Amino acid sequence: MIGLAKPVWNYAGYAMLALVALSPLTLGAVAPWAWTSLALAAGLVLLAVAIPTLQDYGAPAFYWRDLRASAMLFLIPLVWAFIQLSPVPAAWQHPIWDVTRDIVGDVRGAISLNPSDGLQIITRWLMYVAIFLIAYVWGRDARRSMQALNVLVIAATVYALYGLIIIFIGSDLALWVHKPLYITDVSGPFINRNNFASYAGAILCVALGLLLRRILHEVTGVSAHEFWRRLIGVLLGRAWYLTLAVVILFVALLLTHSRAGLASFAVGFVVLLMMLRLAGLLQGKMFFWGAGIIGGSLIGIFLLSGEGVFARLISESEVARPQLYALQMNALADRPWLGSGLGSFPQIFHIYRTEDIPLYFFTERGHSVYLENMVELGLFAAFALFISIGILIWRVIASVTLDARHRTIPAVSVAAITVLCVHSLIDFPLQIPAITMTFAWLLGLGMAQTRE
Repeated sequence: MIGLAKPVWNYAGYAMLALVALSPLTLGAVAPWAWTSLALAAGLVLLAVAIPTLQDYGAPAFYWRDLRASAMLFLIPLVWAFIQLSPVPAAWQHPIWDVTRDIVGDVRGAISLNPSDGLQIITRWLMYVAIFLIAYVWGRDARRSMQALNVLVIAATVYALYGLIIIFIGSDLALWVHKPLYITDVSGPFINRNNFASYAGAILCVALGLLLRRILHEVTGVSAHEFWRRLIGVLLGRAWYLTLAVVILFVALLLTHSRAGLASFAVGFVVLLMMLRLAGLLQGKMFFWGAGIIGGSLIGIFLLSGEGVFARLISESEVARPQLYALQMNALADRPWLGSGLGSFPQIFHIYRTEDIPLYFFTERGHSVYLENMVELGLFAAFALFISIGILIWRVIASVTLDARHRTIPAVSVAAITVLCVHSLIDFPLQIPAITMTFAWLLGLGMAQTRE
């Protein structure tokens, strides 16, 4: 970067980091006013760097070739989502529009059952792209990427501590809102405990990765006696804030009483260990020592957390997920390629609900991000979306083998992304804007390390 572009990119990166780190303070940015404000801010940040960058030759190097395949694949669901909102031949329109015309007269039909919500989701998609691009370029400086990861850990720890305090004093507040549900569960600044569990689990993987990096730097190659002395020195000394973050985040995760959140974190933790091993940071005995110490500590915290956590783990689900999945499979079978439009699940639920779903039960989410995307976008566009993101994740995984000083960055990024992706199999964390903003930022930081 040369000329004006360099300082602008520097400030833009920190501005976007602030947006991502503070986004949970808007109740997860689920309300239109929240995500609209964040989308506008993200767009302005991207515009601020685009102007000097385009005028300043050679600044910065985007390496579009690295993004080309994913970008082309992502255009398929993006363009198709716009087509779903637009006037199309009657044969393509969803049959419910014919029923609507019989009742209210002539109305414009579309593939989508909910064009207005579809346009909102497209807007959020573009916000996530802006966040990813800023992180991808700004995060090439490994020092700044490490700063960004530490900021996310500190922010998430504050949110977790807030959630624990709220439970301790017996309040039902999530920031300024009284929670209608999950009053005895930690949810931090989110309304839904499962959403916070997914967020906390992802950032907990980041904190664990950063803590293991500090530990390995100090204890590798020392004697057994020196090992324990240095280990305690790291945990209670230079990396005390990471130790505290791990404890607070894990306790908060347990007290969300989210089974899917805890299971997703467990998968992410295993992936973190494997990524650190692949990166050459955890080798031989150090791999088993690291896994044993961290894993044993987490189990100890789990056992001290009380009977309520275990009782929740073995209880039955309050969400009729099998019925929801069967409902969505029926909708997918009827329109496997055209879909029903982004944001149309509430309408799909009413159209396809069956007698085994109680009349009082209603949900706006399909409780599986992947299945819901297939129903709404159609199979072709949905798989194009999945593959476009999968290519980026695969490149981040491959980058840990590069001869770089900061292999921890892609390792923790992949682990945190794994938590969110696994949880999204049976829930909807990646439909919460604040969580998806974090996902995009971590993916961008990971991609930024794909070149030596």
